[in-house]
Amino acid sequence: GRIVSSLLEHHSNLLPWRERAVVRGQGMDLIGLDGRGGIDMSALARALERPAGCVALSLRSNVTGAVLDCARAAELAHQAGAILFVDAAQEAARGPLDLARSGADAAAFSSHKMHGPTGSGVLWVRRELMERMANGDTGGGMALQVDRDGQTWRSGPARFEAGTPHVAGILGMARAADWLACLGRGTITAHEDALGHWLHAALGGIEGVQLHSSGGGIVSFTIDGWHPHDAAEALDRAGFALRAGTLCAQPCMAALGVPALLRASLAVHTTPEECVLFADAVRALAAEGSGW
Repeated sequence: GRIVSSLLEHHSNLLPWRERAVVRGQGMDLIGLDGRGGIDMSALARALERPAGCVALSLRSNVTGAVLDCARAAELAHQAGAILFVDAAQEAARGPLDLARSGADAAAFSSHKMHGPTGSGVLWVRRELMERMANGDTGGGMALQVDRDGQTWRSGPARFEAGTPHVAGILGMARAADWLACLGRGTITAHEDALGHWLHAALGGIEGVQLHSSGGGIVSFTIDGWHPHDAAEALDRAGFALRAGTLCAQPCMAALGVPALLRASLAVHTTPEECVLFADAVRALAAEGSGW
């Protein structure tokens, strides 16, 4: 069926669905942004007045930091006969997720966003949906019994584990998950949100700085007179590591009306002192200018 997504998505939650829509000759609708840089829920409701097969949305934007009203999105998706898939990569870093209660039918998130090793991640699927899913890759580990005429597949998640898994990456991810669980989601969220609130206010008060995020630990902005790549290099020399460019979300950049952004990503190990020093460094760049 028809796929519904948004302009807010990271490319990793847009391109695979677009390819699927093309291969299967299905339609695909992209919902716009609201005034806070989140998904326009009214537009989503209108798009789902017609039947759909899948709704694929970010649980938290990697550009604006906006958080999806997952329960409402699930309600709208299910009324349209669709499943709700969420990209939970940005939320997994803030501690354990209760996906079963979120309303989502499936979700994915990566290890490196959880302070774990790269190259591993999780696909979570409700069991009733998993039983209806076709196998993707095919390999030895997913077969329970094989004879000359056919095979019997394993049940549950093992049916989708083709070949030898990335054991080292998965073990490392498990340790990262344990560490986040020990800290506690409430502790991590409170810490990041408090620092993010302060930093948004501090940068918002600097002449020549435009904010493009809505709060929390994701702080996206531009500095007049500076290309984001040049500003990132200057801030790197001052001791601050930022993401600069289109943030793998070019449709979102177009919707925000900017060619590229700077993003500071706060985490549980970020300190208030670092935020003060960072705001001072941005203020110095804004005062200097560069002639972009």
